[in-house]
Amino acid sequence: MRYPCGTSNADFIKNWYNAQPFGSKTSYGYHDGEDYNLKSGGNSDLGQPLVAVADGKIIYYHNDSHPTTGFGKHMVLECETSKGKRWYHYCHCQEITSKIADVKEGEVIGKLGKSGTTFAHLHFTVFKVDPVKLYKGIDSIALNTTNLNTWWERFELIKGETSMPELIQIEKKDFEKLIKEAGEKDNTIDGLEIDVFNKETEIKGLKTSLEEKSVKITSQNSEIDTLGKQITAKDKTIETLEAEIEVLKTKLENKPTNDTEKDNAIWQLNGKTETKTENGLTTTLNYARKSV
Repeated sequence: MRYPCGTSNADFIKNWYNAQPFGSKTSYGYHDGEDYNLKSGGNSDLGQPLVAVADGKIIYYHNDSHPTTGFGKHMVLECETSKGKRWYHYCHCQEITSKIADVKEGEVIGKLGKSGTTFAHLHFTVFKVDPVKLYKGIDSIALNTTNLNTWWERFELIKGETSMPELIQIEKKDFEKLIKEAGEKDNTIDGLEIDVFNKETEIKGLKTSLEEKSVKITSQNSEIDTLGKQITAKDKTIETLEAEIEVLKTKLENKPTNDTEKDNAIWQLNGKTETKTENGLTTTLNYARKSV
């Protein structure tokens, strides 16, 4: 036998809790079952799979008759146990097996929901009598302690079920040891999962950093190319200026350095002439410039 939710009994013990125990006083009477929730709180367990607690048959169900009131969508699993027949009631489901069907222990038969109530949880009860014979059938509730103790009982993992023969042989101390070891292994796995998550986060950070540096390098390479082109252009300008300087130097070297050289400098006509007549004498003047 197993719990109606969780991936295993160890998982249920570790991650689930009973939000409202069997027999607690309520506004209408007494709580005829237990309310199971994930320890993560809120509606985090909405849609979690519900499984058969033992081999049995889905024998009663209400799917569409009152999905928003009472027990909402609910179903009853009938099982043969060492204590006789028991009817396990799954209430406020999101989905149910809405047909008569034989099921095996651990088989998914529905999903945890909040139909007929405000917050997601599994209201889980154990009928000691066939609920169809009660005053409101499977919608009956415990109005007083007589109802509670006559028709219902607290859920427990019953030894002696054919689906879990190993529970007959195991001692309590060995069972507690197994649970402890399972918890330790779960903690180890949780630690490894955290390490993997942290490493993946670190790798993502490194990849992001490398991408940013790659973009920066690409930008810097572009700037270097631009500066290289500017340097090449300036080098050409410098070469041109140096050539002009050489020409000027040559001219400076060849220019007259004294009056004699100036007097011996070559005169070149510039094409301009002028004619003057004075005292009956006509004179033609040709203008020229010195070539230095």
